[in-house]
Amino acid sequence: NGLISRLEPHSVTDYPLPSRIPGRGALLAQFGEGDNALAVMVAHLSLSAQARARQLGFIAELLQDFPHAVLMGDLNAEPGSAEMKHLFARSTLQPPAQPTPTFPSWKPRRALDHILTSEAIQLEKTWALPQAFSDHLPLAAEIRLPANVGGKAVARRPR
Repeated sequence: NGLISRLEPHSVTDYPLPSRIPGRGALLAQFGEGDNALAVMVAHLSLSAQARARQLGFIAELLQDFPHAVLMGDLNAEPGSAEMKHLFARSTLQPPAQPTPTFPSWKPRRALDHILTSEAIQLEKTWALPQAFSDHLPLAAEIRLPANVGGKAVARRPR
């Protein structure tokens, strides 16, 4: 998992996700502190529903104290699945208004990759990018943060 940002995070933590087979993880970047903090998590979840349920429960626990949160990545689950419904019930994250099919990349029919936001963050537009070298299409989004959320931009130095 990786994250590229123009803003410098306050903290970045890489979590191993619970699973019988090690290797799945979630990267949590926190921008700002306190009530105005923004939590951005990138995750790649397991293929089995049972493992995903444990992993999403762990993610919900990590994000539950953040009123401003974004979760994105290959969640390997449709928005209406039992494990995703459990995530939405235990966190501030909202189901997508219009799921975007990303799998399989050569003929997308299933929405397994997501950019989810908490209620206070406006998800203005979500779309799949052209095919990459993967079985999933990359997903992009335009989001609007509430004022004062996420800290300040880092000044760029001229080169």
